[in-house]
Amino acid sequence: MEDFKIIQPSISDYFDGLSKDTLDEILTLYDGQEIKILDLIKKFELKPISVNTFRTHLSPIICHDFICPDCLTVSWKDHLARNKYSIPYCPECKNYLYSDFDPVKNEKEKLWRSNAWNSFGFYFDENTTELDPYENYTITRQTYSSLDYESKVFLGSLVANSLSEDLSTIQGWRLNNVKFYPLPEMTREVMSRLGFTDRTPELMDIEIATDVAQELLFPQKRLEGTIQEQFELWKKIAVGECKELLINEMEECGFHLRQGEIVNQIISKLLEDYSVGQVYNIIWRTVRNATQFYAKTDNRVYAANSVIHNCQMLGDKFKAEGKILDNYTRRYHSFQSEIARYYFDSVLKIGNVGIEKHPSPKWLLGFENYDIS
Repeated sequence: MEDFKIIQPSISDYFDGLSKDTLDEILTLYDGQEIKILDLIKKFELKPISVNTFRTHLSPIICHDFICPDCLTVSWKDHLARNKYSIPYCPECKNYLYSDFDPVKNEKEKLWRSNAWNSFGFYFDENTTELDPYENYTITRQTYSSLDYESKVFLGSLVANSLSEDLSTIQGWRLNNVKFYPLPEMTREVMSRLGFTDRTPELMDIEIATDVAQELLFPQKRLEGTIQEQFELWKKIAVGECKELLINEMEECGFHLRQGEIVNQIISKLLEDYSVGQVYNIIWRTVRNATQFYAKTDNRVYAANSVIHNCQMLGDKFKAEGKILDNYTRRYHSFQSEIARYYFDSVLKIGNVGIEKHPSPKWLLGFENYDIS
């Protein structure tokens, strides 16, 4: 083993100051699943964070069982969940070192694959056999041209996060490991439209035609979207960002968001007058007021259920009074999604306007000369 290179994974700043023995104990308890993540955070006096993001701070595991034949380097495995790891890969060239192939599952999916062209317009290699390790989707120029605007932007965010040399191959496991949308259900929705449903991400690669990948990597003319399409996607992302913060702020205070579609409607209405940052301000104030109410009444359910309605009431109050609200910044548990980063920075090229101004066609018209007709 001395002949092979071992690269030590870096340690997240989140665990700064902890000894190796302590880190090993945290990992043992995490994988053992005998203690809740929140209790694990409290036990070691770590900074409070969302339980969903805790694993992203864990360093990859060194796996001595597999050696990269090209780099002669000992492999790593990423944490996918508690006591569940990614396929071993080389920390230098990033290539996987074996195929996690399930022949039974492959047999069950043969029929779906045979009808995939009619359903979703994806092309499967005719030479693919039942022993192929991945379900490879190839998005051709023809397929890309038929997609709706949001799907094109989503593919662009995938390309921007690809680890392949030419950025035209998106590794399926990154669909689970990267936050592409503010909320998981938003990712599932667009993946369903693209036909990426009912698949194990670790067994799926998405191949995008090289010229399409280059076009998405360096988008011109906002990917040819109309002003209405650009605005609607901005609004959709903004609603998702605000709802994500609302959920995380409430859960941090021991509340749960139980209302359904009315939440999206209220947030969408607030965004007609306020930016994402200003709605963050409203949410922060309202959740803190709810905690004070709970402290006085000991009625947790009532306090939680009142939050979204009080967000609407507070927004209306500030509007009636003509009060100018500050833009609150993102909190640690609601960091920017990759589609928001790609869309605002690379496609629309409006940067922080995406969070500091309320979604409106006028802001889009102000950055480029568009004919809105």
